[in-house]
Amino acid sequence: MKTKTIPKTATTTASKQSSAKHPTKKVRFKIKHPKAKSVALVGSFTEWETKPIPLASVQAGLWEVEVELPSGRHEYLFLTDEGEWLPDSEATESGANPWGGSNSVIVVDLLGSSRE
Repeated sequence: MKTKTIPKTATTTASKQSSAKHPTKKVRFKIKHPKAKSVALVGSFTEWETKPIPLASVQAGLWEVEVELPSGRHEYLFLTDEGEWLPDSEATESGANPWGGSNSVIVVDLLGSSRE
């Protein structure tokens, strides 16, 4: 697998659609991975590898991004520059994926709360 350099960013919107038509909620994703040179968030809301969302290095080995997500159930993983697909250790739910692993799951409830 060819490795990509992922630019740094701190905040992004997972959807290009207007938040007036489709309300969203800010969700913070973070992972500690000291060996990574770059980390991206990939999932059902990014069409997986099609539109990865880069995380910013906020301190040595800690990567974060804040994403606007619509209400619903979203599966995701972190993808490192070395091609590692990593689950979120802070996720309270997971779901099996077709490759024998597990995807992290976040449920966004615009009326209630979501994991941040």
